[in-house]
Amino acid sequence: MKQDDPLGHEISVADELARRGIKGGLNKRAVAAIDRLLGDAVDFLRVPGDGHEGRKGSEEAAKSVEAGGQEIFGPILAAHYREIFAKHENRQAVVMQALDVLKQMANAPDTERGAADPIGDDWLNFFAAYAEKAASENLRQTFGHILSGEIRKPGSFSFSTLRIVSELDPGSASLFQRIASRAFSMDAKDPTPSAVLKPEDLRGPYLHEMLKLEALGLIQEVGGDFAISTSKAEAGAQIWIRFGRLLLRGEMKKKVYFSLQLVKLTDAGAELCSILPMDHQGGAREVGGLMAKRGLEASIHVITGVSKGDVLYRTPGEAVRA
Repeated sequence: MKQDDPLGHEISVADELARRGIKGGLNKRAVAAIDRLLGDAVDFLRVPGDGHEGRKGSEEAAKSVEAGGQEIFGPILAAHYREIFAKHENRQAVVMQALDVLKQMANAPDTERGAADPIGDDWLNFFAAYAEKAASENLRQTFGHILSGEIRKPGSFSFSTLRIVSELDPGSASLFQRIASRAFSMDAKDPTPSAVLKPEDLRGPYLHEMLKLEALGLIQEVGGDFAISTSKAEAGAQIWIRFGRLLLRGEMKKKVYFSLQLVKLTDAGAELCSILPMDHQGGAREVGGLMAKRGLEASIHVITGVSKGDVLYRTPGEAVRA
């Protein structure tokens, strides 16, 4: 392939991705992302490694510039080249993580959803600016998952979410992952999570960390009184809560008082839930147990679809005990 043949380069990258199982709309968007983040990347795709080769090359190039330059400008140019290569190395690690995720999820049922939509140029520009600063393994993995999600479905992650992720410290990231793993939707027709249970004994350092997540823009109502309540409901009323593909139904056989104190997820928080390992079964059983303690009849059902505004689910479900 000639070096000045951009079409040949694109075909080579596309072929290499297809060999990895990344095809169709995923392939086109992955090629566009790689081209923006890494340029002529087909060689790095074909050579196994963890990025150390690039780091070694950057050090050698920097030393060569420093040795061959003038006494003043040599060190300045060397530092400049080290920075350039470090940014490229970070972007490369993020792309490799994204491709690994795409390969694992290539046969997922919603892989081709929105296949005709390209990734926006502005989004790729913003993403590249954040990815090149991802020096830690955790941040590289997170941005890799975000890139794979955007390749699968353009528009999944906003500019605000990219900014928030770049500002998350390890402690805050770990806490959010822990509380968000059992997030749920209060609209049974929509699987997008919108809330989590408010932790008990929310005070001291724990309250401070939760307020940090609120300040970052991942959650809301930490100090509020946001809740699901049966205070105005009569016997026979039902509470439906969705955990992914699971529906938790709580039915009042008689009038009882029941209240669930909640914390809201922001749009950014909900977007990040899409790349987190979720414990839907555990979350449904936890909330169902709280319902059962207050006298509601709770059961968990598998959702099979939504038709004409109605949620369809399998019966009988799994009864939840207090």
